[in-house]
Amino acid sequence: MKNNIITFDLETTGTDPQKDRIVQFSFSLMGWENIFSGFVNPETEIPDEATAVHGITNERVAEELPFSVYAQDLINFLDIENNAIAGFNILNFDLPLLAHEFKRAGQQEFADKIFKAIDNPESSEILIIDAMQIFNKKFRRTLIGAADYYLHEDFNNDAHDAKADVEMTERVLSAQFTKYNLSIETAAALSTEPPNGFMDRASRIKTGGIFNFGKYKDIMVQEINQKDRRYITWILEKSEMPQNTKNIIRRLIK
Repeated sequence: MKNNIITFDLETTGTDPQKDRIVQFSFSLMGWENIFSGFVNPETEIPDEATAVHGITNERVAEELPFSVYAQDLINFLDIENNAIAGFNILNFDLPLLAHEFKRAGQQEFADKIFKAIDNPESSEILIIDAMQIFNKKFRRTLIGAADYYLHEDFNNDAHDAKADVEMTERVLSAQFTKYNLSIETAAALSTEPPNGFMDRASRIKTGGIFNFGKYKDIMVQEINQKDRRYITWILEKSEMPQNTKNIIRRLIK
């Protein structure tokens, strides 16, 4: 039984969870004025495309500490025995990227726990709550749309500031918990279950193991594995497909 929720958001150098790095993080104990946030030296260049999104420049983080310095303090703050971990669209991006950062910081055991929570939530000691997954099962929109629907507010975070995002996510989550009478456990279950009619959370593989995207849409994964193995290999090894989707494909072609 979890007693509280930690919400978080990341700003990063790009959109690849395996390769890109954190430049800003914000973690908050929901319902309490207890926030752990800061800027991070990613130890690599921030592309102009990323800066255009969040406004964080190489000069801004040049003197900041690397993520590895924060890693153990973050693990202590998350306190996964007592807290669920929450955010907006964290299952497909923020969580896997965070896990890879912990792995690079020498925290392999904790990274593995996060990976397990993403891929096998039923047997994980970490409970994950994704406000976007809950919202998508009701209305397929963004954090801006969620703020409009649940709070009747015009949320415009053009700067992509992690602290502003996490504060809005907390308010959206609070509204969702009230509206749907959720507990931490039922919210986690809603977050990790795939949408109706699909095998994966990103809705890329339909029930029955059928592609829902690309040039082989509406064709079975197993059939394409026999006819075009190179395409399957590309998805599994080189594409930016969510890890959960890749794992479903691996199971289908065994």
